[in-house]
Amino acid sequence: MNPKDIEHLYTNMKPQNPSVDFRDGQLSIQASEYNYCHPKHDHGPYTCFEVAYLVNDSFEKIPELEGRGDDDDVYGYVDIKVIIELLLSEGYDTKAILKILPR
Repeated sequence: MNPKDIEHLYTNMKPQNPSVDFRDGQLSIQASEYNYCHPKHDHGPYTCFEVAYLVNDSFEKIPELEGRGDDDDVYGYVDIKVIIELLLSEGYDTKAILKILPR
């Protein structure tokens, strides 16, 4: 394999899912072979996602996700049902949620 082939494989990553408005900041919901999701590859459907909550570019905790054993700024393997409940509680409807969740 030559360097250009390696570079192509490295830079040919699935793009990040855009963050969405959530409470006082932005909620990042990600799924790819590089995220804490299930299944751990670039093609859904996914049952669990990697989630982070940022306020003014600082990671914040999500009370509903506390106690999961995560001391990290990112919550890994968050069940889709929990994410749907969080988004519904913020006023997102079914159509919006389907657009938000990574595929």
